[in-house]
Amino acid sequence: MSEEKSKTTGKSLTSKLFSGVGPILLILIALFVVFSVIRGDVFLSGDNIQDLLLSTAVNGITALGMTCCIICGGVDLAAGSTIGMAAMVVSYFTSGQIAEGGLVPVFVAMLIAVVVGALIGFINGILINDGGLPPFIATIGMQIIIRQSINLIFEARIIAQLPTEFTDIALNTVFGIPVMAFVWFVLAIITWLMIKFTPFGRNIFAVGSNAETARLSGISLRATRCGAWMYSGVMSAIAGILLCARLGNGIPSTGSENYEFMAIASSVVGGASMSGGEGSVIGTFIGAIILQTIRNGGIIIGMNAHLLEMIVGAIIIIAVLFDKNSGSN
Repeated sequence: MSEEKSKTTGKSLTSKLFSGVGPILLILIALFVVFSVIRGDVFLSGDNIQDLLLSTAVNGITALGMTCCIICGGVDLAAGSTIGMAAMVVSYFTSGQIAEGGLVPVFVAMLIAVVVGALIGFINGILINDGGLPPFIATIGMQIIIRQSINLIFEARIIAQLPTEFTDIALNTVFGIPVMAFVWFVLAIITWLMIKFTPFGRNIFAVGSNAETARLSGISLRATRCGAWMYSGVMSAIAGILLCARLGNGIPSTGSENYEFMAIASSVVGGASMSGGEGSVIGTFIGAIILQTIRNGGIIIGMNAHLLEMIVGAIIIIAVLFDKNSGSN
């Protein structure tokens, strides 16, 4: 009996972890098989796998926060600008170019950047809930404000001379895994636990499914929405910190490479519904790897870069169409 119960429990846990992500997991496996057959000598090399993980980490972390916003019934189009602001903040406070030895220790500078990200998310949440603005309008407006604030505050200049203890974050490994990827893995686990087992996680699903019903059930719409966009701001800030470490400089244009749209794509490909109330952290995790694998493998086999971006765009459209059609049936 105990053995049968153990098997049942194991199957139950597996089904809970991977429920609904089977198809996209098969797509990821298929992509690996295709690129391995065509150029396995390069695609499966240790250096390329490490590069794939590093390249996916920034988008993967951003997508974790984006998934919370999508589940809650909106998007965060300020994510890319938040990445840029966090990168500039952490570089400003640690740069030997600004002050010998930096203005504050590296950890404190990183903490300040995360707080800035949370503040941006909080403002987004207030604009959406109290201001009654559609998330698209509120966050795209914030995107423009943040981007131009970066140019005004930092005079659109590159900040160099960052300490090696900071830039080494992008070079070091933990258990053979790049630190950036390791941070992504840990944050994915934390986000999954938060969404699955906390009242906040249940609330964002409820608000995204039907805000009025959630309000009548006693759920605070303000706290839930502010929490979702603050979490997105924090994830974007962490992504910006890691990206800055990898670039080795504070670059004003950091985060302007459509990171918010790649994060949305990762979430939607992973099963999140743009209508709200539906999403999966594991699905988003796999979705982020799928999109970067297409880019990485496509470059290796010599595909045109513009064609690759067109393919990514087509995938987003197909995923949203599939979500819309499945939701209407």
